[in-house]
Amino acid sequence: MGKEAFHRIFSRLTILRRIHWVTWCAMVLVAFPLLLIMVPGEPVGKSPPCGSAAWQKECSELEERTGKNLPPNLREVGHNYKYKLPGGNSVSRWDEAPLAVFEHGWPVPFLARSRVYNDHLPSSPNFMPYDIFPPGHSWSLENTSWCYVESWPSAADDWIVRPWALLVDAGVALMLLIGVAVFVQWRIGTGSSGIRFRLFDLMMLFTVLGVFIGLFAYHDHLYSQEERIHQDIGEEAIRVRTSTYQGPVWLRKLAGNEFYLSSMHHVTSATIDPGDQWEHEFARLATFPYLTSLTVEHWLPVEAIESLRKNHQLTFLALPPMHASQQAGRDPSVFGVDDFSKLEPLKLNWIFVAGDAIKEEHIRLLAGMPEMQLIFTSDVSVHPRRIDSIREQFPNVPIVRLWSSELRSVPRTKRHGVGSNRTAEEEPAE
Repeated sequence: MGKEAFHRIFSRLTILRRIHWVTWCAMVLVAFPLLLIMVPGEPVGKSPPCGSAAWQKECSELEERTGKNLPPNLREVGHNYKYKLPGGNSVSRWDEAPLAVFEHGWPVPFLARSRVYNDHLPSSPNFMPYDIFPPGHSWSLENTSWCYVESWPSAADDWIVRPWALLVDAGVALMLLIGVAVFVQWRIGTGSSGIRFRLFDLMMLFTVLGVFIGLFAYHDHLYSQEERIHQDIGEEAIRVRTSTYQGPVWLRKLAGNEFYLSSMHHVTSATIDPGDQWEHEFARLATFPYLTSLTVEHWLPVEAIESLRKNHQLTFLALPPMHASQQAGRDPSVFGVDDFSKLEPLKLNWIFVAGDAIKEEHIRLLAGMPEMQLIFTSDVSVHPRRIDSIREQFPNVPIVRLWSSELRSVPRTKRHGVGSNRTAEEEPAE
């Protein structure tokens, strides 16, 4: 019985001998990039992130746990900036400390590991500085993550492992390899002594190349367009704050450094100071399809909210300060405290509001929006006990009060236009 089972298994394995050598070569050519994509790690917090929000939270907790266990001499090097949120949640970050957290796996991260170094973080391509629109970098070993020894899971001071995610990643890799093998073997023809290259194969090759060329052409065109707006001297209204990588995660991992793919960095944060030509200015914002954060200075036209709906990825909006003295004689075309309900179609997750014109009912209205996750306030006319009452009614929407010293002011530009609630004393916030 044992011999029969052995012969049965051996006879099935002999099918591997019938696979053409070209098929083996194709599988190796696919397996090597998959290895570089799935095994080497990269620092957490990349954009787009490889894992879900829950996974990013686990990585943050791993970093905080490792930071608490730092030796006294290393603890003095770094500074733990911990930002507490209502409900017991907190955000912790160890800046300038000799601590790094790497995540591994694709399409689902299966491992996160923390590394503590003796004195400082070693030179790494993962910590390269860049401008708002980063220039392209020429390829080099020292700037490529999978050539960097710390990117490989060879050592860890603490870690998180998800076995089910490892099985998912292995399954995806296996399916890709089997798919390539079946397709190549089918095109070659089992038992055929020669390799056939027909018009169909040429069409498939051109299709694959077309997809990649189209992807790069789209990002390059958008990158050039955003850069022109950023460098436009006459564009006083819009100031680009940050741009981040927006290409596929697997391509970033395969490249080994997102700065090799500079044209795939797009605007994600901007500030607008509307003027007389606000229709044109908000129309320019619509050319930033990856915009997620927007700060509005001095005033916001009510009709501009409809234009903001074109920025489908917008999740954070910082409104200009609203003071009670300005609301009495406010122009109806200027956004005020009575217009908060008009923000609901934007499906915002975060919002910043400031000014003594904002009352309890306004905060409660914002907290009740279906997509709202976090509210920042400053100098609002709401007693802390009433804020606690709103938190009890909406426990899933933290309300964070910021003081003036915590707000980062933005240099103001003297502009013309509607000024019914724009005064020189107002300090724009972000």
